[in-house]
Amino acid sequence: MATPMAEPPMWDRLRRVLKSPPLSDARVDVDQSSRRKVTATVVSPTFEGQNEAVRQRTVWMAVLSQLDDRDVETVEFIFTYTPGEAAALGLTH
Repeated sequence: MATPMAEPPMWDRLRRVLKSPPLSDARVDVDQSSRRKVTATVVSPTFEGQNEAVRQRTVWMAVLSQLDDRDVETVEFIFTYTPGEAAALGLTH
């Protein structure tokens, strides 16, 4: 009998979801330093010309449609930046 594959950690699943279309070009960093909650930072040229409401709708639609409720409850916040905004804030990878 084959051993079932272990499910990837929640932060890996979140990273994969946030790098899916339309954000395939995104740089995604997930901070799992807290034992109970994670935050994510998404940097993408897709956000150019979009206000924060549109950016948040984009990332949360992906999260809510692709992660289960338990995982969604673990996400505390998702920061969204264009590459220029991230550079101005010193958020380099």
